[in-house]
Amino acid sequence: MRHLAFLLPLLLATSLAAEPPIDVAKKDDTAPSFHIEGIVVEGNRHVSSEIVVAESLLKAGTSYTEDDLREAIYRIKRLPFLLGIDFELRKGSERGRYVLVIAVLETTRFFYAADLRTTSALDSSDLRPYESSTDFSGDFLVGYRYFVGRQGILYLTAGDIGTQLGYSSYNFLNRNVFLDMSLARATFCCQSDPSPDETIRFTRNDTSVVLRLTVGIPRSARQLWRIDAFHRRSDGLLHQTLNGVNLFIDEPDARETQLQVSWIYDTTDDPVFPSRGDELVATARVLRQNGRATSVFSLIDFERFEIDRESSGWSGSASLFGRRYYPIGHRQSLAASFRVLAGHFEHEIDGNVVEIDSDSWNVQASFRHAVDLMGAKRSRPQRRLRWENGVEYTYSEASATGRTTVDSSASFRSELIYRSRWGVFRLGFRLVDILERT
Repeated sequence: MRHLAFLLPLLLATSLAAEPPIDVAKKDDTAPSFHIEGIVVEGNRHVSSEIVVAESLLKAGTSYTEDDLREAIYRIKRLPFLLGIDFELRKGSERGRYVLVIAVLETTRFFYAADLRTTSALDSSDLRPYESSTDFSGDFLVGYRYFVGRQGILYLTAGDIGTQLGYSSYNFLNRNVFLDMSLARATFCCQSDPSPDETIRFTRNDTSVVLRLTVGIPRSARQLWRIDAFHRRSDGLLHQTLNGVNLFIDEPDARETQLQVSWIYDTTDDPVFPSRGDELVATARVLRQNGRATSVFSLIDFERFEIDRESSGWSGSASLFGRRYYPIGHRQSLAASFRVLAGHFEHEIDGNVVEIDSDSWNVQASFRHAVDLMGAKRSRPQRRLRWENGVEYTYSEASATGRTTVDSSASFRSELIYRSRWGVFRLGFRLVDILERT
């Protein structure tokens, strides 16, 4: 972790520079305020009123400004099972008192999410000049939510990567804390970039059981502390290409444990179609890995031989992400964002037979334009459609075993996003130009 120490002051300064913990009712004494004597939720069939009120962070018997009420509506809109929100102030029991009425539009209890995309890559670097490739990929899942009591939700999802069963609790222990627990059986696949001379390549396929826990603790009206932890056990196959020799290695008992802590500042007005507000996220992550390989199959002689190899490692990273949205009229918006990430990775096989010690860092900057084609003017639309176009630049460096690699790329992305009461569908195209690779 010594390699990440330089980022700790950045994370601390980010947190301290933000607004201190405050009550949303005391943010601006000069703005006109409204005394809210009661809060009523309308339009909800399955979602309990307690969840909606708890997510707003508002309390009856307190005075709030119009900006306070608007930010509360933004927080409610980020709930994944609500499609639209509207509010109004009705006269209360006497002059100067009001009842806040929150009208919601729920999504269906059955839901889906689909993401289809095409990626075309052009290598303009000196390593493989003008080499191009095109990749088609997609993700899909379907799910069902069942609301339990006044604060809980049971959910089940199934998709191309596996199945998941989970439980979410809002206003946990009556302290506006969010708690989510899930158990998943997933199929995991990843492929590393080859070495510059293409003599080393890794591909992993395994079936995993993942236990995950997430806790969200609001610090103020705009800030949130989030803690994510998971433990994964997998039975998988690791494909290694070493100097042209293909080896398939069985790893029946690989284990990973991760802890991640994030500080989140969010004032955006919508979780899927944001057009105004800011996002700032500072994250620290630690991951521990252990595994054992039992056999190797070689494509050279088509023989399998038994081995007994233990491996262990850990990785840590810290990142800072920021994005600002600028509305342009009622239908268009601009967004500018950045991301900075630094990480350290250590891996050891069979004591000291193979030892890897790597440091890396990555910088991204992007600019995006969005135009709403459907449903932008309604507070509770049944359907929304948006077209987004953006450009991004990425630069990264990594050093391991005395060697440093540099990668940089520029990309253009175009995407259609459709959302209805049933779910979200994305259809996108991405063009990547690899500018430098050493």
